[in-house]
Amino acid sequence: MSGLVYRLLQRLPANVINGISVALGVALVQSSLLPLVSKAALTAVTSGAIYASLPHSVDRAERVVRRTLTGGGVGALTGLLIRSVSGVPIALDLVIGLIVFAAMMSLAWGQRAGAISFTAVLAIVLSLASASTLPVWQVALWSLLGSALYSVWALINSRVLEHRYRTLAVAATFQTSAQLLRSRAELLDQIDASAHDTTARWNQIDDEARLAALIQAARELVFAGPERSRGVPFTQLLFRAIELRDLVLTSRLDLDLLGDNKLAREIRWRLAKSLRTNATALDHAYAALKLSDTRQLPALRDQAHVTALLDDRHLPTNDPRLRLLPALASRQQQLFDLIVSVHDLIRGRRTQVPLSAQDRHQLSARERWPLREVTLQLKLQSPVLRHALRSALALMTVHTLAAALPWATHPHWIVLSVAVVLRGNFSQTLARRNQRVLGTALGCLVAAGTVSIVPEYALSLLFLVAVGVAHAYVNIRYTLTAAAATLMTLLQARLMTVVTPIVVIERLADTVLGASFAWAFSFVLPSWSHRALPTQLERTLSTLREYASSTLSTNTLLAEQQRLTREQAYEALETLSSTVRLSSAEPRQVRPPIQLLLSFIDHAQGLMAHLSTLRLLLLRRAEQLQGVDTETALSEARERLCKRLILADMPALSQPPLQQEPPSVPAARAAFPWLVRRINISVHEASQTGSAARAALTELQTKARQSDGLGAVWR
Repeated sequence: MSGLVYRLLQRLPANVINGISVALGVALVQSSLLPLVSKAALTAVTSGAIYASLPHSVDRAERVVRRTLTGGGVGALTGLLIRSVSGVPIALDLVIGLIVFAAMMSLAWGQRAGAISFTAVLAIVLSLASASTLPVWQVALWSLLGSALYSVWALINSRVLEHRYRTLAVAATFQTSAQLLRSRAELLDQIDASAHDTTARWNQIDDEARLAALIQAARELVFAGPERSRGVPFTQLLFRAIELRDLVLTSRLDLDLLGDNKLAREIRWRLAKSLRTNATALDHAYAALKLSDTRQLPALRDQAHVTALLDDRHLPTNDPRLRLLPALASRQQQLFDLIVSVHDLIRGRRTQVPLSAQDRHQLSARERWPLREVTLQLKLQSPVLRHALRSALALMTVHTLAAALPWATHPHWIVLSVAVVLRGNFSQTLARRNQRVLGTALGCLVAAGTVSIVPEYALSLLFLVAVGVAHAYVNIRYTLTAAAATLMTLLQARLMTVVTPIVVIERLADTVLGASFAWAFSFVLPSWSHRALPTQLERTLSTLREYASSTLSTNTLLAEQQRLTREQAYEALETLSSTVRLSSAEPRQVRPPIQLLLSFIDHAQGLMAHLSTLRLLLLRRAEQLQGVDTETALSEARERLCKRLILADMPALSQPPLQQEPPSVPAARAAFPWLVRRINISVHEASQTGSAARAALTELQTKARQSDGLGAVWR
């Protein structure tokens, strides 16, 4: 039996394992007290367990237990406040507004506070829905007991699964890297490689953002945990995944020099084939890690896909592409060698000394919750404050209006719909509105078809399944989460009232009404992206300057600084890309200049690729690139490049002729000419990046002035 469970765990993704863990935890809390307490007390205990379960995510055990205890405490306190004033309508509305405002202001700490923030909102809803006969203080105590019991389960569960979560986190980076390589190959297969349409560019941005998010999640799990002396070296594998992202980025470079004739298309086809071959090798690495089976790793001895790039029998002897092919093949060889080292590490062949505990501590992200991050948002221009005010006003208004509706017996359902649909930006609100309505309809259909015909024990099991599904897919497929949450709420409500077809219909009507209210309130104190984008542009350029300064050096002691500034640049670029992506759904009157921003992102990614190539060139040709000439070239490059990466208007800067053709001497024999060429191209790309940023900023400022005249609701 244990072997079957282990094999099942090997097949499941981390979010599903986490969802199952949550459902089991709630079930254990319920079953442990079922024969000992009353029905009302059991409902309060279950609510407390659900409050604690919301922040139970795929993370390290010590973080999980802190968050579950916090979630349980927030839920119990919220329930106590709501029940204490439930008989005074004006006071109740005021307390709802204050709680929601405080909960939304906690988002100043970022997405890590999202689950705890929603715990307060859910506690409002469950408290409004409750018809408990117990005294208020007893309900709070029973809720705290349920939270404490669940937190014990969460601690034990996370300890047991921590190694598995690390395995899946690192494996996921290789799976997504393989997808990104295939996306690159598809772009190379296009007849005109320079004419990438908007869809292809968005797909590329989405793939890179997904990879960045997975790498960050893996860092949280891997660098803070202990590295075993035996077994899979997760730290070294994650370092390879980070290097792999750089090499994938460099696969786009110099392809414009191939031209657009038949032979150029053949070379691009060879490159695409090489990328797909490497993607398949990464798929094997993903499968071997996920299944803990090195038999999934074939021998990577055949390098024909790399050497085929050097097939020059169709090229004239004076064709400059003859000098470019070795550079292209070299990048593919580096990619191939890196994947070989990944396979070797999975097999247990360690090539580096494991990092010390101190080094691992420096690389791990310490979880801090400084109050200053919240107080800095206490200004009307802050998107966090505007969303907090908007949400508080929306829930207060909706709760007041709900009491006047013909089906006013369930105002909490409308409140819940508004709370889950109203997001911090317009695009996510629209998406949540549609997903919420569809998911609720599905959940109502399931509830209507099961409550009257399914036996009680099966309904209890169905409730737990709904808890797990809702938790597992909340950030992946919200329609499924909405369906499961609806079913869970209706099944929870049956403990107090009978679930009839009328109740199900009212639930669906309340959801549609609440989603409509949320959409309407998204225009109140909106946080249009054109206001946040100038700051994000400046931050992205700043991180690019820092990365360039640390990269353009032969000092090997700067390796850690290079790694840090590189991650900061990737993070800033990911944040900007996400904002631009979401802004495409905003009303036309306030929509930012999407094409200009896409151009900036494209050039910024190109610059990151050039800088990564420079870093690898300095590393691989370190012996050749010694001396005054190299230091002088790098020093001048830092100054020239950083001057071009600023938002302020700059006087015309001297720009040397761009050396498009590669040097006549291979880099293996003379690396300095290749270094100078790459520096000049990087400076040129920096100029393009800075120009695109300044053009986008000009349009954003114009858009801000125009939107200021649209009325107070737009401000």
